[in-house]
Amino acid sequence: MDHMNSKTKIAVEMVKTLTPDQRREKLVELRAVVAELECTCPHEIVNRCGQAICNICGQDFNWWCEDSPDHVCHYYSSAHDGKVYVLLIDDSETDFQSTKDPEYESEDECLFCGQPRQRL
Repeated sequence: MDHMNSKTKIAVEMVKTLTPDQRREKLVELRAVVAELECTCPHEIVNRCGQAICNICGQDFNWWCEDSPDHVCHYYSSAHDGKVYVLLIDDSETDFQSTKDPEYESEDECLFCGQPRQRL
């Protein structure tokens, strides 16, 4: 508990006094808060041993990609209004000029770097 601030230490001590029902209710509440924090995270992607990891929330986005705008490997493009794009992790779209027809893309290799999805 040395790494906790004083408010956290007090909260931990208070948790010890909760009944099972109170504990269950608190866990549901806290899971909802954590889920909201994760869903609204602005994701700061870093390379950790070839993995694309958010430096803020710790979410693993699978493979790191030097060539992708968000540094995450992507395996499919989409098209609408005659425009081909890739949906990035922040839900923005980036224009994409594919050499393949989107109908024939596979999930086997990254559209940006060409690396396979399955790696040793």
